[in-house]
Amino acid sequence: MPLVAPSHDAQKMQEKGFSALTSRAWNESVSYQAGAGTVTFTAVLAHHSGDASIDPLLGLGNGYWIDVTQGDWKKTLYWTGDTLAAEDVIQAVRARGPLDILMPHLGRVGTPGPLGKISMGADAAVQLARALSPTKVVPIHHSSYVLYLEPIDRLVTQSQGAHYGLDLISEGSRLLYR
Repeated sequence: MPLVAPSHDAQKMQEKGFSALTSRAWNESVSYQAGAGTVTFTAVLAHHSGDASIDPLLGLGNGYWIDVTQGDWKKTLYWTGDTLAAEDVIQAVRARGPLDILMPHLGRVGTPGPLGKISMGADAAVQLARALSPTKVVPIHHSSYVLYLEPIDRLVTQSQGAHYGLDLISEGSRLLYR
């Protein structure tokens, strides 16, 4: 199965046995045929910390802009990865064009120590959604670990009356957007 990963992680993943690996640095793309359509992944800027000096310690990550096309039909998705809603991230994603689906990693992981906040909470996800104007927001990565500091219902509360639809999915579920 093909796997797309940040260039920073390629060697470690190959050492673990991933052989169908394509690594991409920011602004690099890879496309795959999917039936009669095409799925293109473009790596975009990501900051795992609000402190740029901490990013190398946590690993340079990617967000991914994903274009799914079949003939004249197209959907765009931005999967944030472990980034915060920094202004340069917002500008890099906004430059890609209109967005259909925003998939933010949530949970507001962080400490009062040197690493600080290292994943978005509801406030940042709402800020990102306002800036990028997606049709749908599908939060992920929000209930997988006990170290998360913020429950997903905080995003539900903050999204009431928002311009976007909020779709919560449980583990193992599927959403179908046409």
